[in-house]
Amino acid sequence: MTKRNRKAKLIIELEKAPIVQIACTRSGVARSTYYRWRKEDLEFRERVETAMRQGRARVSDMAESVLIKLIKEGNLTAVIFWLKSNFASQYAPKTMPLNSISEEEEAELEAETERLRKMIDELKKNIDRKQPEKSQATLKKKVAGKRPERQPSRQHGTKLPSKGTTTLPRTSLPKLSQCSGSQQFPGA
Repeated sequence: MTKRNRKAKLIIELEKAPIVQIACTRSGVARSTYYRWRKEDLEFRERVETAMRQGRARVSDMAESVLIKLIKEGNLTAVIFWLKSNFASQYAPKTMPLNSISEEEEAELEAETERLRKMIDELKKNIDRKQPEKSQATLKKKVAGKRPERQPSRQHGTKLPSKGTTTLPRTSLPKLSQCSGSQQFPGA
């Protein structure tokens, strides 16, 4: 196949699918060759750009056809997409600019911010004034009435505090490599 025929075939493939890799593969032209031709041959570059525009238009037509079919089938996502894309001023989500609050609302926000700052400063002062020992003792008294005592960890062979001398049994389990699919584990 001549160079001229390979370029023509590549352009035809770009009209079908405007993706360079796919068109190169289908026409048997390396991508590096495509980009070299594009760089060296002004007429080829113009024909490629025209073919790519036509290919994108073809794909867009197919996508619109599928979208219209989905709309006819009652696909809500397709309906929303169509309306947002084609009637953005009516159906696009409304956004409120960040600086669109009234002067009254701004004054209320500033007053609330100042009130919260004063509360934080007051809390910091109270914490600084208290002695750490006294604060910890008060905290321990408050927590002690609400939380049960911790039980010691129960490991194999340890005595349980509520049972006196009862101990947990030690069992030896087989290693995973020693088990077959039908073997039963102790206690199972």
